[in-house]
Amino acid sequence: MKKYWLLILILFLASALRLYALDKFPIGLNADEAALGYNAYSLLETGKDEHGAAWPLVFRSFDDYKPPLYVYLALPFVKILGLNVWSVRLPSAILGVLTVLLVYLLVNALKLTKDKKKNNLLALVSAFILAISPWHLHFSRGAWEVNVSTFLLILGLYCFIRGLKKPGYFSFFAVSFALSLYAYHSARVVAPLLLLALVVIYRRSLFKKVNLKGIIVASFIGLALSLPVVFQLLSKEGQSRFSGVSIFADSGPLSYVLEKRRTDPSPNSLLTKIKYNRYSAYAGYYLKNYFSHYSPQFLFVSGDVIDRSRVPGFGQTYSILSLFIVLGIISLLFISNRGSKIIL
Repeated sequence: MKKYWLLILILFLASALRLYALDKFPIGLNADEAALGYNAYSLLETGKDEHGAAWPLVFRSFDDYKPPLYVYLALPFVKILGLNVWSVRLPSAILGVLTVLLVYLLVNALKLTKDKKKNNLLALVSAFILAISPWHLHFSRGAWEVNVSTFLLILGLYCFIRGLKKPGYFSFFAVSFALSLYAYHSARVVAPLLLLALVVIYRRSLFKKVNLKGIIVASFIGLALSLPVVFQLLSKEGQSRFSGVSIFADSGPLSYVLEKRRTDPSPNSLLTKIKYNRYSAYAGYYLKNYFSHYSPQFLFVSGDVIDRSRVPGFGQTYSILSLFIVLGIISLLFISNRGSKIIL
């Protein structure tokens, strides 16, 4: 027990920061939080959501279509505590604390160094930084679906690494990644890409004879749980989120192209059409948005442009960590093990 006292202190700190006055900070539920809580309450009372659908896999609310997992996670809390701020936010806060624990376990499992003591120190530091990180605190203290998804993806990663030695863990990996698809829309992009990266990085270890049975069982479980999501993505409800938030929903780049062509001295020339076209405009727009997430302004100064998605006066993390982030990336490039590749 003594060797875990630092981890216990970190988890206690993470719990205090995420649970203290949870019903007061942030002040009041935002619209999405209220919708998640009310739908959980409606299911408990009537067996139907706010629009009369019985135990749905997609929740329509404010003409947005929400993944179902958070609502179902909130059911026992709303049942026991009633419909209030605590019952709506508590699932996220608890999973936030557990994510800190998972980061500790994952870093230890990745074995970034051969020295066990150094690796354990890395794991403790990683867990501590997550425990006090502004972005993770913020999303743990509200009913944020992304927080559930983050927990499930990290849990899945940990189970995958453990599965390389104990193939039974591959089934837990499959369940975790599949459930993440029901937690948050973006996981439907991130989880498959992360799965592909894991297969590429661990391809030599993964397909050894000793692992095949575990992989086959996990594949069937993952496919069975994921199939409803595939059918959802083909439906109007499933595509509504993508059509609403994708860069193609913004006509700005197209308007820019048309304006540049109109004002060019040779608007109909082939050179003008090559210089100003929708493909390069949207590609540039995509790259600008992508790299904005790595800008010092976003990371260390002001954070997200959406007010409800940030801690006022803070970036996503602390500016004092900026040097360590740069040094960390450089170090990972020179560490020749597979754990470093996962982090990158």
